Amino acid sequence: MNKPETMRADATVGRLAYSPTELSQALGVSRQHIFNLIRRGEIQSTRLGTARRISAKEVARLLGDDGSE
Repeated sequence: MNKPETMRADATVGRLAYSPTELSQALGVSRQHIFNLIRRGEIQSTRLGTARRISAKEVARLLGDDGSE
């Protein structure tokens, strides 16, 4: 029997969230800077257990690409 193919989430629906480390690397800023922005309320994040994630929608808002024109 064939095993069902596993589907990667980012391959079908795009990336849903980023870790502070991933976001800092993508933006070229320090990880601490991202945490400072979160602490000041300039970036909204969500905790999933012990992990903190920033939604792709929040990243788009941060970069000024929120889809509203």
